[in-house]
Amino acid sequence: MSADTIELFCLVQGNTVAQAFTLKIDQNKSIGQLKEVIKMKKTPEFNFFAVDQVSLWKVQIQGDSDEKLNKLKLRKEDQLLSMRKISSYFTEKPLEGYIHIIIEPPELPMVPWSDSLESRLCQLYASDNIVDIFWGQNLKEDDATWRIYVVTRNLLRQSEKTEKIGDQVINFIAVEEGFVSAEIPPQNPHDPLPTWKKTPKKLQKAFDEALDNELGLSFRKMHYNLVGMSTGYKRIQGKFTEVPAIILYVRQKGILRRGCVKFPDEIRGYPTDIIEACVATPYGFGASACQSYQENIMLGSSIGIIESQGTSGTLSAVVYDKDSRQIGILSCEHICRLSDSSTGKDVIIYQPSHKDLDNLKESFVEMARVNKTYIKISEEMCNKIEEDKKKSALAYYKRGIQGNFFSKIHEKYFGIDAAFCIFSNINRTLCPNKFSISPEDLKKEKLSEDIYLNDFYEFKEFDDIVDIDVFKVGKATGLTFGKLVPIYSAVSIDLRNKNIEYAKKQGIIPPYNDDDVDKRIFIGYMKTRLVEKINEMRQQCYPTVWFDRQLIFEFKPGDFVPGDSGASVVNKEGKALGILHAAWITENSNYAIASPYFAVFEALDVVKE
Repeated sequence: MSADTIELFCLVQGNTVAQAFTLKIDQNKSIGQLKEVIKMKKTPEFNFFAVDQVSLWKVQIQGDSDEKLNKLKLRKEDQLLSMRKISSYFTEKPLEGYIHIIIEPPELPMVPWSDSLESRLCQLYASDNIVDIFWGQNLKEDDATWRIYVVTRNLLRQSEKTEKIGDQVINFIAVEEGFVSAEIPPQNPHDPLPTWKKTPKKLQKAFDEALDNELGLSFRKMHYNLVGMSTGYKRIQGKFTEVPAIILYVRQKGILRRGCVKFPDEIRGYPTDIIEACVATPYGFGASACQSYQENIMLGSSIGIIESQGTSGTLSAVVYDKDSRQIGILSCEHICRLSDSSTGKDVIIYQPSHKDLDNLKESFVEMARVNKTYIKISEEMCNKIEEDKKKSALAYYKRGIQGNFFSKIHEKYFGIDAAFCIFSNINRTLCPNKFSISPEDLKKEKLSEDIYLNDFYEFKEFDDIVDIDVFKVGKATGLTFGKLVPIYSAVSIDLRNKNIEYAKKQGIIPPYNDDDVDKRIFIGYMKTRLVEKINEMRQQCYPTVWFDRQLIFEFKPGDFVPGDSGASVVNKEGKALGILHAAWITENSNYAIASPYFAVFEALDVVKE
């Protein structure tokens, strides 16, 4: 510690001695600069008022009990003035074991509230169309007033964007507002996907290290509007530059959310760039071969469970339990463990999913309704579908992960949305290498008729990838093509969001209902005046899971939709990179997110054939 550095023990008025904290600062700095340091030290508690609203008092109180603290009366002559130097107040070394500074923050603002507002917010919170509700300040209008914002999926079709209840105005925002139609230009299905420039290795290393430090859990809690992070290139006035940057993806730019702070200008020497983004699902089309009942089950085929509301996804790969050597299948955790049970143990996996069989049955019923001459064909096909249902059981759930997994091999966290299910139907056969696409379709798309899944990418192999063409076979859209985007990334998934096809009642997700406990949590989150409690309470209302070090792919709009979750992403030589599990829209493009296979294998303790 240099001769000019002073160590001060500080305490916020109203706190106990045990909550005192220390800071070191150059004593030649001003009291105003000391206030700035204290404000940063008390993030996020002090986020919501200007530093000039903080008052500091010089005291000398023993830090061994609260008794003297409770009797303390602050005197006007002991208040520290912002323009004076710290050294002018502390001419001698502060005594050890004493409190030196009392911090008096301004009074917390009252939260405007009424019974009618509470009733309306509860109604909105229970709606499937509502993505988020929060207090925010509009930075674009330089408005310091805290207002209620409601983010909805269907606002673009509505005319009313505000609703007044008493003295409070509720502002409605579309989840894609600002870029859904303006920033992403329409793309012809025959246009080639863009080639992406790989970011420098120094940036990739800095970002990778920052994920577990500056960009770690505490940073993400302070910025709950953050939905993703990646490496990339900075934009200026909407145009890309050659400046490497760390990209921070947020919901709705220009609104400071209560409980959040402003983003840093740079991280580890690299500038940051704020991009608007959301997780969204484009419309798609079916792929009959993938959705049909298969005696010999191939990769990319439809699977699902029937518990709760049921699921429908894609079979990823065939693997073996590392210890028992039992054969099984991989798919997404959110496809295979969607049940009222918190463990999902022994839940049956069906091929195809009963949802797909029910949809097929409905199509035949509708065909007969429109044209009576098809009644007999419809009845025969419906009976056949019911027969297929009875023998469609394929496997049972063994284990899975949906979230970050710490790899002991690589000593890093990797986001995993994957499950291992034990094969259990001796009357059917698993085809570990073949895709659910006919040779004719493969040839038509300029792939080898004999292409098959022959290997999986290892961790080190990704360092040498610059630009790679890939394909996937998913149960919803069949065979489609994309590109690996050569960036490092981390993505947040909203577990209450229905962008990925799963039901509401998952063990860790509070359901939308009229339950009094659920309501009390939500209202507590909206009414609390204690900023430090907002993030914790919000996580109960709007739970999210972070997925670090994900693979990012660009597909054309409509080429990756909810039922494709679980599809393997494969290069044109048949080598698999990862398991697709989420869709993501940013200002720049539509993306698909995948968990890397090397991390999935370690996390689930499975091996390839």
